[in-house]
Amino acid sequence: MKERLGRAAGTLAWWELRRFLYNGLVLLAGIASLTLVSSLADVPAGEDVVEPIAVLLFAFACNVCYTAGWLAELLRIVPAHWRRLLFWGGTLFSIGVALLPGMLWLGGAAYRWLMER
Repeated sequence: MKERLGRAAGTLAWWELRRFLYNGLVLLAGIASLTLVSSLADVPAGEDVVEPIAVLLFAFACNVCYTAGWLAELLRIVPAHWRRLLFWGGTLFSIGVALLPGMLWLGGAAYRWLMER
């Protein structure tokens, strides 16, 4: 029992020590994406490019998914030696999702520019 608790505490500590890095990387990607969208969007003054509640919901969803990483390891759904793969795979996926709005706006702007030529 003590060994199991020690292993669980170690797993939790490993994941939680990296949560700040995860959130920081996803935040930077989100800022880059929103900056790109706001620079390309033709939005009237005083209007939001994106609903602020959507940003908060995205941040919440990212952290729920992050928690699923250590939960899956604790429940032995995935083996402990996949820990780094799960962390970096999930981090890169979340960064990709955060960058998606900017990439879609950029693609749309490029398409419009090409069609005007």
